[in-house]
Parts: sequence; structure tokens; C-alpha cells
Amino acid sequence: MDPACKTEMKTAVFYSTWIIKGFSSIKTDKYSSAIFTGLSAFTSRAVFWYFSFYPKCYSDRPYVDAMLKIDNGGSSKFYADVELELNKPSKDNPKTTGPTAVSGFTKIGCDMSMSRTDWERYLLQDDTLSLRFRISLHEIVSEMQKPLKMLPEDSQLLDNYASLFSSGEFFSDLTVVIGKREFPAHRAILAVRSPVFAAMFKHTEMAESQQKRVVIQDIEPHVFEEVLRFIYTDTVQGLDKLAHELLAAADKYALDRLRNMCEECLGKNLSVETVTKTLHLADLYHAKQLHQLAVQFIAKNIKSMQTHDWKDLLTNNADVAAEMFSELTKLR
Repeated sequence: MDPACKTEMKTAVFYSTWIIKGFSSIKTDKYSSAIFTGLSAFTSRAVFWYFSFYPKCYSDRPYVDAMLKIDNGGSSKFYADVELELNKPSKDNPKTTGPTAVSGFTKIGCDMSMSRTDWERYLLQDDTLSLRFRISLHEIVSEMQKPLKMLPEDSQLLDNYASLFSSGEFFSDLTVVIGKREFPAHRAILAVRSPVFAAMFKHTEMAESQQKRVVIQDIEPHVFEEVLRFIYTDTVQGLDKLAHELLAAADKYALDRLRNMCEECLGKNLSVETVTKTLHLADLYHAKQLHQLAVQFIAKNIKSMQTHDWKDLLTNNADVAAEMFSELTKLR
């Protein structure tokens, strides 16, 4: 397979308000806000920014600028832009340009200027100017994708294992019984793919190691058929419809790759109607990646969630509540 590179971008949005009191009496050439802080969206790098106001300038157009810095480290590339909102909407509000590449303390946005008369139009009754900024920090990560280790084109290994699965009784030495269905299988293949089956067959005192039949009662036959298919061929049919059930089976039989496949499928199909159930299943079956995706989804869509769903979730799970507030902080 040819080498491949994946590039992905995520955006963190920060809101900051700077209140300047006694605006008309300020005589200095420049004054600055305190330093604000936040975290980048991808790698949680520390972000610092502050604002400056220049009431005196040669063009007689006082202006505001924003300076932003990213903590050192990592290979991400950052771009940022800023929008200024005043306390009264107007077509004359200062305009800004598009994203600026960030390196060290970098000035972002430009031409946030107006005549002093225009600035004074926005003063509150107590000679206070309220400036609200919206900073969008775009983090771009590019990484090389490791080529999949492909079997030689003339290899028949996968085909051979697939035939063992489809023919079933060909040299089988075990029968798995689920309800009224029986599945011929091969101890060695089940054991090498699943530590749970390996332990079951290893210990001579267990009934499964002495008999040629294994009875399983907590899984549906059509689900176990896909578990067997995965064990023999590393593939699954109908994953989008069976992901919840297969996640439980993957956890029971310690099939980590199947677990990852289920997490990826469920993570791509989260919705406000199903996310709380999916989060519960993720915790029940130790699906850490799916857990994180579900928490992030709820934080981003919390206004659309049924109130009782996420409130019950936060009330009954302190750890999830802490994670949720952390994610909401990142989205501010």
C-alpha cells in the first residue's frame, strides 16, 4: 500500500470580555487587558491571549489588537482569527480579516479601528466601554498513516481460514451450542484468538476442556455467528446493526480488535437520542475510546439533549460529571 498522510483540523472557540472604565479620561498611548488562558482542541496545549487598545495614533483612528501565544511542543500548526463585538450592533463595527498563522506571541486580526467619535458612540452611561471578543483557534495535525501489513497477493491464508469457518465441520473438534443452534469450531483457533477461550480449554478441571461441547446462554445465535466469523476471518457482517451486541461479546471474550471496530462504528453514529445509552454501554464494557467520544458529543449537543437524560447521568456518575464540565470549558 502506498504511504498515506492524514490531515485533520479542530477548532477551539474562546469568548473574552474586556470592560474599560473611565474611557474618556484615559490619556496613555496604549493599555492592555489581563492575560486570558485556554486549551487547544486537539492536543490540549495551553493558549494565552490578551488585548491592547491604542487611543492615540497618527491616523486618529483608535484601534484594538489581539495577541495570542501557544505553549511550545508538538507538531500541530495553528491559525487564529478574532471578532470584536460591541454593546450595540452596527454595520460600522470594526472588521477583521481571516485566520493568521500563530508562532510565539502573534497579532491576530487587523483593522479593528474606528474614529474616536465612533468609539464613543458605544460608551455606556458611566463612561464604560465593553468589548467582547470571539477567538477561533484552528489546530491542524498531519500524521503519516502506517501502511497495513498486507499478505502477498498469492497468499491463500485468509481464504483457508474463511473456508474453515464456512465449512464448519471440516476437522472441527468442538461444538458451541447456543439455544437450538450448533456451531462446529476448532479449539486451537478459538484459543489463539481469545484469551478467554484459551483459559477455558487450558484448565482440565473445567467441563469445556473435557467435553467437545460448550453451551453459551448469554448471547444470541446470530451475534455469536459474527463473533466466530471475526475469530476466523477478522471481518464482521452487519456491524452497523450489531455493534452494541458485538461490543458486549468482544468484552466477554477479550477480542480487542473487535471492540475497537464496534467503538469506531458506534462513535460515528452517535445521536442525541442514543448517546446516553451508548455511554452506559461504553462504561459497562470498558470501551474507553467510545466513552470519550460520547462525553464530547453530549457536551457539544447539550442544548439538544433531553434534560432528564443528561441530568440523571451527571447525578449518578461523578466522574462523568467532571469530564463533562471539562469538555464544556473547552468549548467556551
